[in-house]
Amino acid sequence: MKTWQITAGNTAELAANFNAFGITVPARTEKKDQFAEEVYCLRRYLFPLAHSGLLEFPIEIVKHETPDFVSTSRSGDGIGLEVTKATREEFEADLTRFHRQQETENYLSNPNTGMMALDILGWAGDSVETEWVSYILGSISNKLPDLPSYPVEECDLLIYDNTPLPAPNLQMAAEGVRLQFVKEPLTDEHGRVFRVISVIRDLWLIYDIARKPQLLQYDVAWNTPAILSKVCWD
Repeated sequence: MKTWQITAGNTAELAANFNAFGITVPARTEKKDQFAEEVYCLRRYLFPLAHSGLLEFPIEIVKHETPDFVSTSRSGDGIGLEVTKATREEFEADLTRFHRQQETENYLSNPNTGMMALDILGWAGDSVETEWVSYILGSISNKLPDLPSYPVEECDLLIYDNTPLPAPNLQMAAEGVRLQFVKEPLTDEHGRVFRVISVIRDLWLIYDIARKPQLLQYDVAWNTPAILSKVCWD
């Protein structure tokens, strides 16, 4: 595992220290790089939080293995951040085949049009949002058994959305997750929960989706070195 950490006293230092790191990940046709994917997600998480005044400075973030990151701020003890993905294994495998111009096995595809069908029958009403919620809840449930093994008292969860679905209404979908937690919070067998759960969907970050969802946007201008050097957060 690569040793990596970043410190920042304010948004300017956060942008300067990240620079171009985490802007992209290797293409599907290249060798998988989990570290690059995790730092990519971290960037998509921290920058919108800093821009919205939701990130406490000064902050130090260190790459770990379980959880993936541990951050320490002025408030005291370290907070873990575990990064995971909401997806379907068959979908991931077919995406890789599709990008390699191979025949897909579970999803219909047409190399001539460059398209892969997500579902033959399509979706009606709020079925996209309903299915999206089930994927997100499944990702949370899959990570809950790991909580006791983390060397921190509290841990946040960041979910990267790569679900085989068309674009959902994010406000409706986020509310569906929140209502599920009002009805029955997801905990491990010891009653432990993730402190804050957030979801990355395209350029959007749904922060604290289980309690008080906030939709924050990642500005693509933050990927431009000239913008980063000037630190234009206004």
